[in-house]
Amino acid sequence: MRDSVEVHIIDRPKLPFLGAGEAGQDPAAAGIANAIADATGQRLCDLPLTAAKLKAAVDI
Repeated sequence: MRDSVEVHIIDRPKLPFLGAGEAGQDPAAAGIANAIADATGQRLCDLPLTAAKLKAAVDI
């Protein structure tokens, strides 16, 4: 178990901004979509994942 967190600031001149939260957005959405597919048998491929899209996919 870690007792601390290391933070490194990287100078990226002339490159688009990439904050700490932005790096996790795509993998998180994919993980949620995979969990929905596993639970329902229906794969949702269009973001954002909404309750309406889920209801339509499973015919509720």
